[in-house]
Order: sequence, then structure tokens, then C-alpha cells
Amino acid sequence: MAKNGVKNKDRPQNKNLIPHKKGENGGAHRPKGQKNYSTLRKEAIIKVAKKNGKTPQEIEVLLHANAISRALKGDYRFYKDDIDRIHGAPNEHLDITSGGEAIEGSLSAEAIRQAEIILKKKKTRGEE
Repeated sequence: MAKNGVKNKDRPQNKNLIPHKKGENGGAHRPKGQKNYSTLRKEAIIKVAKKNGKTPQEIEVLLHANAISRALKGDYRFYKDDIDRIHGAPNEHLDITSGGEAIEGSLSAEAIRQAEIILKKKKTRGEE
């Protein structure tokens, strides 16, 4: 029940919703049996290795050597995509302080003053 006392099923925005069947989570997942990138990559390397009479490890080394060679020439696309897919993309941080300076209007002068007082107290007590 919502805060205003109206049951969720009675809310107008929920009139077209169909509840999930028991045991279904309703998320957008990969269909059962569909392989992820890592599995497809591994299978492709094995297939190429057999076709060329090499081990999968040798093909992996050749693949990385080619990707690094291209990257050194300025083409990072394959290497970046492959590494991001296998190990995950690095976190991107957003600087919201404008180079260390506070953004005007984001906090009131009083709130900033109070925060500075609290920080000074913590410093004097050695809590920082």
C-alpha cells in the first residue's frame, strides 16, 4: 500500500501491468542456453587452434600480440573492447567540484560553514 493509502493495483499507472508468474523474475536476461562473450571467445580460439594445428594458448598469445601491435599503431578498438568484455570496463569518475573549487549555489554558505566547523573539530581530535 502506498503512503497515501491507495493500493498499488488501484493506481492508474499500474492498470496495464501484468504480474509475473510464480518463479519468474521478469528481468531481461539472456535466453537459456545462449552463450556469453567469454564462452564464445574461448570456443572460437579452440576452433581456430585446431584448424591451424596450434594450441589454444598459442592462438591466445597471437591474438594478444596482434591486438597490442595494432594498439601501438593507434588502433585500440579491438584490444579495449576485448579487455573490457573479459575484465570489465574501468570505473569512470565524474569531478563535480570544478577542479577542487566548490560549485556556486550547490550548498548554502551556512551549510559549508557548519561542515568546515565539524571538520576542524575532527582534526583537533585526530579523527580524520
